[in-house]
Amino acid sequence: MEFMLWVWIGVIAVAMILEAVSLDMTSIWFAVGGICGLIFWACGLDIVWQIVIFVIVSGLCIAFLRRITKRLISKPTVATNIDKLIGTNTKLIEPMTDDQLGAVKLNGIVYSVKSVQGGSYEVGTQVSVVQIDGNKLIVTPIETNRLQENVEMKVEEKQIKQEEQSNEESNAEEMPKAEEPKEEN
Repeated sequence: MEFMLWVWIGVIAVAMILEAVSLDMTSIWFAVGGICGLIFWACGLDIVWQIVIFVIVSGLCIAFLRRITKRLISKPTVATNIDKLIGTNTKLIEPMTDDQLGAVKLNGIVYSVKSVQGGSYEVGTQVSVVQIDGNKLIVTPIETNRLQENVEMKVEEKQIKQEEQSNEESNAEEMPKAEEPKEEN
């Protein structure tokens, strides 16, 4: 039965190595289950009971202790003002290519930018900030055709509303007034 000693030592070692690599607070609980299996091996319990204890202890640890432990060791994310830049539209002040970062100026600060889609963009290209990656803003170019289409659609909508209002006004003027009933004496 010395074989099971090496099995439990192997389970513990593999679980700890996986946890060290992933830092996800999942594999460590299999190491705890392996330690329990090793303790029951030392007590002389049958291999079936060792495996049952390993599965139960590992499962309970994952179900209950993982959340608590992650909460205790996780660092709170600190919101910064830089998050407000997401969704902001601006123009490039330096050209941007796949190999070279461009630049934009927002609120008086020059930021390095990188395109989501890749490609080359000239100075003056309209871009929108979609993400922040470290000290770089990730941008996507705004198609000037799309901007022009939006402007044209808004102008058309405004003209249609004006026409509808003028039609309503002219219809109101053309409607004959109802005759007032004559009083009989």
